[in-house]
Amino acid sequence: TTSIGAEQPVDRSKRRSQRFAWFLKGWWETSVRDLHYPPLFMNMVVPLYILVWLFSVYLSGGYDRPVRITKVIRGLLTGTVFILVVYALLPEHYRFSRALILIGMTWSALSLPAFRAAMHLFAGGAFALKTNTRKRLLIVGGEREGNRILSVMQQSGADFTLTGFVSPPGREVPANYALGDTDRLKEIAEVYDVDEIVFSTRDLSAQQVMDLMLSMDGRDIEYKMAPPESAYLIGSNSINEVGSLYLVDLQTIGSPSNRRNKRMFDLLTCLCCIPALPFLIVYVYKPGGLLRNWLSVVSGRRSWVGLSSGDTAAKHGKPSVLTPADAIPGSLRDKKTTGRLNVLYAKDYTVYHDLRIILRAIRKLGTAPKPEGHENID
Repeated sequence: TTSIGAEQPVDRSKRRSQRFAWFLKGWWETSVRDLHYPPLFMNMVVPLYILVWLFSVYLSGGYDRPVRITKVIRGLLTGTVFILVVYALLPEHYRFSRALILIGMTWSALSLPAFRAAMHLFAGGAFALKTNTRKRLLIVGGEREGNRILSVMQQSGADFTLTGFVSPPGREVPANYALGDTDRLKEIAEVYDVDEIVFSTRDLSAQQVMDLMLSMDGRDIEYKMAPPESAYLIGSNSINEVGSLYLVDLQTIGSPSNRRNKRMFDLLTCLCCIPALPFLIVYVYKPGGLLRNWLSVVSGRRSWVGLSSGDTAAKHGKPSVLTPADAIPGSLRDKKTTGRLNVLYAKDYTVYHDLRIILRAIRKLGTAPKPEGHENID
């Protein structure tokens, strides 16, 4: 299987793993150690192991397309560490075998990549593996700045193929590389299957960059910003080597991994709200609104934290209960400040930002979202 919800469901991997677990248990009982595992081991413990491994691979991005074997292995290792930590905390009579956990992980680390490689060779398409081919690069910037970025990247020895230039509003680009303007960026990226987009911050504001990234609807593309000529850095380990352009990596909120992490954070936060409910009912401003918001987040209609409704990029994300502006006092908020906070939140997103905003604005968890252009106030 290649993705959760794909044509071949993930339970096929679970069934293969269960069959191997039966074989492994029998071999271990009869050939290695003279013992017998209770039915609980195969009926409950082994399925839990398998679910943890598959879920860890999912969180690691092992089911994203195109598939990266490194993400599959990383997910298996993370799941194994989690299993071993829980195993160590269990009572003695529930500790069945660390060896079977490690052997099962080793088998999965060999069989899953082998299965993915076979699907890559014989099926291709949606089952194709991510290979180390040259990146297809798109530069969003005017002619002068775009040529400068391209020149420095070529001199640095970066492995890429230039797909073309996309022109910002009011800017011209080289005619032989022109693919269109920023209004068609999503369409251009899809048609040319772009791997990386570099934005010129001389020709685009941070707000424009954020809007363009969010308009891509979660495509698996790397985004970078190239600061203007007066601010870029050239770094090199030797005076005989050409340095590389200083590019700022953007951990955009619209990337598949960040969307997945954000959804998991929302669900975990909802789970934590259940034991904390007696405290929250007393502490939040509107307890009845908290329940409505909780149900909306659990169902996926809303997120706990997101962009403000008055922001032009908010239409690309879910409605949210809180915004980055809710983490600061109301007296410091204005339209300009809210816009800057949205830019910082969207282009450098981490789950920690959501946690920090919730902790600072926990009393507003029951507040209903305000009409467009307004924010929750104290």
